[in-house]
Order: sequence, then structure tokens, then C-alpha cells
Amino acid sequence: MRITWVVIVFGLLILTSCKQPDEKPELKDPIYQELSAKPAAFENKIKDQEKKIEGLKKDLAELPSGAPSRKRAVSEIEGLERGLVFLRQEAEYYKVRAEQRLIFARREYLKAFNEGREWPDPAEYEEYQKMKKLREGSRRWEDRIPKLTRHQPKKDDPAQKKAESKPAAGGQE
Repeated sequence: MRITWVVIVFGLLILTSCKQPDEKPELKDPIYQELSAKPAAFENKIKDQEKKIEGLKKDLAELPSGAPSRKRAVSEIEGLERGLVFLRQEAEYYKVRAEQRLIFARREYLKAFNEGREWPDPAEYEEYQKMKKLREGSRRWEDRIPKLTRHQPKKDDPAQKKAESKPAAGGQE
């Protein structure tokens, strides 16, 4: 009887200690975490934009028909509505992108688990961060390229200080 219990306990320990794949590997994936958080952020921006539009529409209704500020308010509302369409598109894009990443993460995790590799791959996340930085970075030339200063004298240039301290040639003595 005792041997049976020992065998059962030992068998249970062996079965429970076996390495098994994770049921939700996407929760370990930092790329999926970022992508799944973005739709909620865009939803908040959409709500704020809708509130602005509603407020401007109320203000527009109060303005007299011939007021010069009416045209400005109408164009501002139109601009906000165009921005609202863009925000909705971005929210939908990130929802779809997160779903794609979820499927990809599960598939890649199983491959890595079966091959005994580390997952998520740190090199992939590093590459994602680089691409994200390029995608979200400023596109203004002035922000990316340093100004050329080779034709301007440096403020602490010793040669410039010597030239200023020497009297001009042929001057007074």
C-alpha cells in the first residue's frame, strides 16, 4: 500500500514537473504588449476629439450667420473631423496589427519551444525599437541634420582671441 502511494506521488511529481508550452505566450512578447495598448490610447484621443467637435458645433450654432468667426469655426470643425477619421483609421490599424502579432507570437513561440530557443528574441525587439524610432521620429530637416558651423568662428577659438588682441598692422604706436 505504501509503495503504491509513493509511486503515485512520484508519478505526479514527474508529470507536473515536465516542461510544457505556455498557453498565452503573447503576454511575454513586448511587441505585442505595445501594439495591444495603442488602440486604447487612440480611443481616448478619439473621445477627446469628438468632445472638441461637439463643443465647437455648439459655439457655431450660437454665432450669428454673418459673423466673420463663423467661417473660421467651420474650417476648424472640418479639420478636426478629418483628424478624427485619421485617428479612427490608426486605432483600427493597431487592432488588426495586434491580432496579427498575437497569431505570429503563438506560432513563433511554439517553434522556439520545440527547438529549445529563447523567446521572445531580443534582437527582434531591438530591431522593432529602431524601426519605431525611425517611423515616429521628426521628419524636419533641421531636427535631423546638425547645422554647419565651419564658416562661423568658434566662441572659444584661441586663434580668434589672438587676432582680436593684436593691434592692426600699420596702425598707431
